[in-house]
Amino acid sequence: MINQYYLTKKLLTSNIAKEELIQDTDLDSIFADEVPELPKIEIFKQKVESIIHLMSTLWVEDLQSLSGADVSNLFSQRDYIISKLSEISYAETLIINGHTFKEVLEGLLGTTLEHVEDYERAEAQLTGKRIVVVMAENKEARLPCKTEIEDNIITLEKCQDIVNKVKEHGFGPTKLHFFLSVYTETKGNECGDFAEECLLNRDVYYYVEGNTLMVWEHGKPVLQNVNGIINTDQGALADCFL
Repeated sequence: MINQYYLTKKLLTSNIAKEELIQDTDLDSIFADEVPELPKIEIFKQKVESIIHLMSTLWVEDLQSLSGADVSNLFSQRDYIISKLSEISYAETLIINGHTFKEVLEGLLGTTLEHVEDYERAEAQLTGKRIVVVMAENKEARLPCKTEIEDNIITLEKCQDIVNKVKEHGFGPTKLHFFLSVYTETKGNECGDFAEECLLNRDVYYYVEGNTLMVWEHGKPVLQNVNGIINTDQGALADCFL
């Protein structure tokens, strides 16, 4: 699966992004006196044409066995980048204010290479094993703990195991709450001064009485598992729980 920043990363890590907005006079050096110097905005437009070509050739030529969703994703990314790089008046403002070509690209795209890398680190949490927080609760108190999960899936067996382990420590839970949401973690934003990008918005609840597991995504119930009987009818679940 290709993530939404695939072409953006290709662009921001490419050699062309590292270039300055200066005229290439290698081929015209013999006639230097006859070649007028191009304004930086014209050089910018030339580089954008090169970027459009690269997005359709070099940056995708090694991709194999693409699904229909991946192909559609790449087209959407390409069209988005082309549309943002077409905002010439904003590009000119950034250039006039002394920004490098890479900074102009980041300004137009509304993201930085650092954010793309933050996104990829968060994306790695969507599959494989990771440690998550679980809140064991009853009417009197709540007990925070941690557990290891795989591929962000919670099973009834997992819930029962946690309940038994918590009971061994003298706490009898009636409910478990698994916090599975995944967000980017931008350096310097530890206090949450601005919103992070959400890659997974999921909470899982387990009710000891009834041996019932509920999965909520984006604030809506999407799956119910009662003693192994699974219901994924989101309309019916919404009617019951919203």
